[in-house]
Amino acid sequence: MGHEGLPVPRLWFASAAMWIAIALMAIDTTIANVALPVIARELGTTASASVWIVNAYQIAITMALFPCAALGERMGYRLVYQVGLIVFLVGSLGCALSGGLWSLTVARCVQGIGAGGVMAVNGAIVRFTFSKASMGRGIGHNALVIAVATAAGPALAAGILEIAAWPWLFAINLPVGLLSLVIGWRTLPEQRGTVTPFDWRQALLSAAAIGVLALGFARLSHLELGPATFLQIASGTAAFAVMLRSARAQRHPILPVDLLGFRELRLAYLVSALTFAAQMMAMIALPFFLHAQYGFDTATVGLVITPWAIAVGITAFASGRLLENFPLEKLVFVGLVVFAIGLMGIALMPDSASLAALAACSALSGAGFGLFQTPNNRTMLAASPYERSGAAGGMQAAARLVGQTAGAAFAALALHLAGPAARSNILVAVAISSVAALTALFKARKREESRESR
Repeated sequence: MGHEGLPVPRLWFASAAMWIAIALMAIDTTIANVALPVIARELGTTASASVWIVNAYQIAITMALFPCAALGERMGYRLVYQVGLIVFLVGSLGCALSGGLWSLTVARCVQGIGAGGVMAVNGAIVRFTFSKASMGRGIGHNALVIAVATAAGPALAAGILEIAAWPWLFAINLPVGLLSLVIGWRTLPEQRGTVTPFDWRQALLSAAAIGVLALGFARLSHLELGPATFLQIASGTAAFAVMLRSARAQRHPILPVDLLGFRELRLAYLVSALTFAAQMMAMIALPFFLHAQYGFDTATVGLVITPWAIAVGITAFASGRLLENFPLEKLVFVGLVVFAIGLMGIALMPDSASLAALAACSALSGAGFGLFQTPNNRTMLAASPYERSGAAGGMQAAARLVGQTAGAAFAALALHLAGPAARSNILVAVAISSVAALTALFKARKREESRESR
């Protein structure tokens, strides 16, 4: 089934179930951001404390990724996907019923664990849903759904808060998630698990190490520079080192270091992490820059950033078809160059720049990001062995989350050191994306050399 994909119309139903679920996960990464002031006020807590409502979700996702990917390989991807969705819905119900910051944060952790399960095997589900010939389109559609859902989160939150209380931000997940669960119950692809035993000790060590590291970097991104922050980063790094040493001796480890043995995959993960770091840094720094440099209000800032999200969705979809006619390495490189040029255009615009010019550069940058995403995701999934599809999907999601976490930390540090109006904040993102482009070019040349040597 992995090579042939699913037959029509089962393919359509499986795709609908998969994309409804992944859209919910993507929306919930951003939907709470807009509501934080309202939630903080109604729960009687501070703005700084309310940020952990967002952090708890992200950290829980990161902790769950590799253990859930390994469970998918051993128990079947569909089972892990659906259990993850059920856990996410239980967490959503808990969020909707929460009456205090502590209970809401715990419920967001439950949500994050479920979302981590879905995200961990999403790549593998895509791989087994679509045939080898149509996988590029499937990955492109997947990227489109994630891009549109992520961009729609803040607007959806604002709309819900206009007519209902904040618990409905989470309650709305229940009917939509149940629809995905029912559709996917019989239509999602099913694979038999392997006989390889699941290493619970490694799974717990993996979750603990990554969770402590993520917690430390989350504190760092908020400029909490006390001893506790650096102790968390140091202890997480030490635990991670122990886990790496143990993983090298295993055939199918929880932390998939075996996939790092493939040069093509190593470089694809690096390109992904660098690009998402640049994207996250730009998306955090840009609203501050536009407000401080041009005096734009929130609505006008939205007019500049929205074309970016729209362009990402369009080009991510289109690049799936372009893969049928152009080498994926060239699409990745061209996409990253366009991404960097768009950001540079914004950073170097004169003070008298028009809204249309800034929006055009934003759209150009988004188009480049979307063009990069699908072919690079194709490499991260297709270049791995079929029996390691779960690990490949986990590494794909991990590269994205590592990049986003690092980008948020860079942005917070840059805003603190240079101030919100500094053009250098955007130029640092340009520099990071340029390194990603050079890495992609190196990867393309190495691939050409290997072809010529055959």
